[in-house]
Amino acid sequence: MVTAQWPYTRTMSGFLIGLNFTPCLGLKNLFLRSKCLAHLKGPFISDEYFTDRIIEKILQAEDDEVPLFLFGISMQNHWGFDPMKYDTLELDVMSDSPYLDEDELARVNSFLQGIFDADKQLGRLADFVESRDTPTIIVFFGDHLPILGLHTDMIFEQLSWISNQAGYLWDLHDRTRIFQTPYLVWANYDLGQEDWGALSTYMLAARVAEASGINMNRYFTYLLGLAGHFRGITNELYIDIHGEFHPSRDNRNNPHILALEALWYAKFFGDDEMRDSLAEILE
Repeated sequence: MVTAQWPYTRTMSGFLIGLNFTPCLGLKNLFLRSKCLAHLKGPFISDEYFTDRIIEKILQAEDDEVPLFLFGISMQNHWGFDPMKYDTLELDVMSDSPYLDEDELARVNSFLQGIFDADKQLGRLADFVESRDTPTIIVFFGDHLPILGLHTDMIFEQLSWISNQAGYLWDLHDRTRIFQTPYLVWANYDLGQEDWGALSTYMLAARVAEASGINMNRYFTYLLGLAGHFRGITNELYIDIHGEFHPSRDNRNNPHILALEALWYAKFFGDDEMRDSLAEILE
């Protein structure tokens, strides 16, 4: 069973469906926000209800005796983090920092309430999976850092976590901090102790597939082959095989990266001829 949960707006979900995005990922079932509007916390679907649905899908897969891949995107702790996002807060973080005023600290508290709830539900999901006999892997990560303040990086700048200048002037230190998020891989059985370090999310998917012992398709096998040349690339950053960061512009002509970009384009936007070329790349 292959399914996705993304309780975001109907407009954005429709946008992805219109781009033929979910079929390219092999997703057969899409659970959207319009089906769960009675379970809000703040303006978005609560992480508690989101976790309820994941557990429900796991139990259904066990009953049907089929493997399950579930890609879930939670929304409760999404931007914005205005002080009135939640009716009540379970946390009240105090600070005597001269760098944050009352409104900014209230926005941090709003964000931390979401972190608190996400952590609680991740623990609840892990406890549930721990109680099951079915070998299961949980992968937990974020797609970007929070937008804290009246503009994207305001509070990060005021706390001197990154420099206080326009984004196009950021140095490698700033870019490495602002374009990186932590990830967690946990299982209810022994996966070993290998440290994968910093890597792109598509490389993370390949690593998890390899660790799970499943029969991988040619695409994941191809990605694992690329891991011998680099760990990832984005518009901003390139990660070499040692986990060191470099500006991506310095590596745009890397033949392995050019081949990977051609592969992605053919997969999502290509015609039959391009897909035939894609098959040759994967051989």
